[in-house]
Amino acid sequence: RKTVHAAVKFLQQHSVPSGLQHRIRDTMQQILQHEHAQQTLRSIGEHLSVSVRDELTLAMMGRTLRKAGFFRLVGDIPMARVCRVCTSSFHGPGDMLFLPGEEALGARFIVRGTVKVAVMHRSAARQTEQF
Repeated sequence: RKTVHAAVKFLQQHSVPSGLQHRIRDTMQQILQHEHAQQTLRSIGEHLSVSVRDELTLAMMGRTLRKAGFFRLVGDIPMARVCRVCTSSFHGPGDMLFLPGEEALGARFIVRGTVKVAVMHRSAARQTEQF
């Protein structure tokens, strides 16, 4: 909370428009909550055996991944292997997940929110997908 409060105070002192201040504050609060949850999960994992840690990862990440049709029928053993290489991240409004022309080195599964997909061809087609 101190970090968010200090950021808001800084933004106010530098006359950042109030709408942008609110977006930044909300994003920071969500990022800090996400980071706290991830830190707690890592802390728990440090005290577990590899097999129990894998089971916990499967229970949490596997549940999320199975919401995507692609993973619904995947068994626990292959799903546990997939979960070992997955990470969770938070992105705020306006964040770019991939830059135009950037090679994608992995997949992104959107759990919650709205994503604007921009396909760069001769005519820059834009579409918004709601998840």
